Amino acid sequence: MIRLTAEQIQKALKDLIGDAPDQDDLETEVCFEYMTGRVSHSGERMPDGTYYWMAEYPEEGVFGPIEMSSEELIAFQEEYKVNS
Repeated sequence: MIRLTAEQIQKALKDLIGDAPDQDDLETEVCFEYMTGRVSHSGERMPDGTYYWMAEYPEEGVFGPIEMSSEELIAFQEEYKVNS
């Protein structure tokens, strides 16, 4: 089971369909999955957490983790950045 607050759901919807959704947007299916040990396409380690994406367009990208603010995610990425 994935447990989310209304604020987290609202954030996910804003990320996926924006501020002014139309009827088609409201019919969009959204996938949520708790992931651990995730690595981004660019090879960066990602924090454990609940990620989300549009079911019909997974190639558009994965958002999250929903439990972290943008600032927290940036700080995490900086902390685990691999220096070449």
